Amino acid sequence: MQVWGGSDIEVEYSTQANSINWVNGYSGRYVDFGDAQGCPSCINGWTDYGVWFVSWGAPPAYPFPEIYYSHQVNEWTNIAQYSVNSQGVSMAFEGPMDEWHRDPNSYPADQSWVTFHNALASGGVNNALPYSTSINTSQ
Repeated sequence: MQVWGGSDIEVEYSTQANSINWVNGYSGRYVDFGDAQGCPSCINGWTDYGVWFVSWGAPPAYPFPEIYYSHQVNEWTNIAQYSVNSQGVSMAFEGPMDEWHRDPNSYPADQSWVTFHNALASGGVNNALPYSTSINTSQ
């Protein structure tokens, strides 16, 4: 049995320094299902490095990014390109997360996966996406 953590690390809601400190203090594997809002001109003082580090650069991190809309596809493709060009490593995304059941105006699971897969391929980076997941809440 393996136990993994998960964190919705979003640049709008925490500083880069606080998030990196959390990551450095966490001792197990975790999935980052957060965002890369605005990257490469990330918001709230974040940089491409910060988003990359909390989602892939830290040893326990595995990226499972929010891919609800086209701008998120572009933001995460940018982070994947940053990883190759600036860090010399290819990111291994677990897959995209969609929220279509919560917001029918967003990408459904298949569109989230295909759009992200194709954008990564067009960006010349690793586009192997073994999984896809959906976030859903019932009321």
